[in-house]
Amino acid sequence: MATFALLAVGDELLDGLVREGNCTGLSSRLRAMGHRVLEVRMVPDEESSLRGALLEVVGRVDFAVISGGLGPTHDDRTRSVLAEVAGSELVWAGEEAERVLSRYEGEIRSRLEGPLRSQLMVPRGARAIYNPLGTALGVELELSGTRVFALPGVPREFEAMADLLLGEGRIPPASEVFARHLLLVGVTEGELMELASDLHERFGVRLSILPSYGYLRLFARCGDPGAIEGYVEALRSVPRLAESLIEGDSLLGEIRRLCAGRFWLSVAESCTAGAISRAITDEPASDYFRGGVVAYSDEAKVGLLGVDPGLLEREGAFSAPVAESMAEGVRRLLGADLGLSATGIAGPSGGTPEKPVGLVFLGISSPRGTFSYRFHFRGDRGIVRARTVNKALEILWRELKALVG
Repeated sequence: MATFALLAVGDELLDGLVREGNCTGLSSRLRAMGHRVLEVRMVPDEESSLRGALLEVVGRVDFAVISGGLGPTHDDRTRSVLAEVAGSELVWAGEEAERVLSRYEGEIRSRLEGPLRSQLMVPRGARAIYNPLGTALGVELELSGTRVFALPGVPREFEAMADLLLGEGRIPPASEVFARHLLLVGVTEGELMELASDLHERFGVRLSILPSYGYLRLFARCGDPGAIEGYVEALRSVPRLAESLIEGDSLLGEIRRLCAGRFWLSVAESCTAGAISRAITDEPASDYFRGGVVAYSDEAKVGLLGVDPGLLEREGAFSAPVAESMAEGVRRLLGADLGLSATGIAGPSGGTPEKPVGLVFLGISSPRGTFSYRFHFRGDRGIVRARTVNKALEILWRELKALVG
């Protein structure tokens, strides 16, 4: 296992104008290979900042990868900083520079040989990294025992050149590492720490936890496959975790596995306005999803789903009985085996002391019966909707598990 530091260079990243994806994407690939990424840092287009960041990581990690700052403009300073830190000057990259030039002719070639020439230069003693998609060569050199790679910041060029480094073994694979993706549905990070805080340490497993609205993604890795299996079994020995554990990282994939060939699903939505149906169809779903209805108004609930007007008048649209009626109605309308529904107040307005913003009712109708669930989600409109979608999928998953047995 090698250690890495990743530096993303560019004022546009720090200003929030562009989302950084090169280093974060490479980090995922390196971790999957069994390497350890110690740091991902964004650095402004300033020589002093890049020099300082580089000097902080060289000698501390096995590899450093720099994204950006290799172009020909005034704010592209990565080449000059590398040359300065290496104590050398920039020189023509020879064969690799000629390979790039051979792809161009006329004015573009003339500019590459003239005002854009810096893109084809590297510090003396460094190795050029061929760019198959652009004109800026990458740089490879060793500084204080750290192998440094500098790649262009253009995403498709960065990815292509990273592929080259990995494919040629210039970034070598780690010793064999075994990994498992796990999903804990409806479990908070606090619950996991309370119930199983030391399990991964007991088995010598490195654990990454990625919390989201309503679930936790776990990425467990270790050089011993037996330790990984032992860790998963230990999680299963805790009842609260066992009932919520999915092996893999896709709740929708598990829903499809339980549904396909057995049940047809339908969805009726009010406050989520189609977001549940959209989430379901973010992955292939034609073999179990019959369709969805957005019944936003009371008239649509009555006319499309057959909700009793008297029920709406007595209970209000944001109520458990209406959620149940919506689930039954869409199941009947679309001839499905299951009906899933959502009604509530996403905000920012529309709440009352009795029914505040964030109050949501979810309903499900299946061969086992019809059930409803009440929740009060905190946050703005987008957060309330996101939490509602994830909780609806959790309820669907748990109902399918109960049906399949």
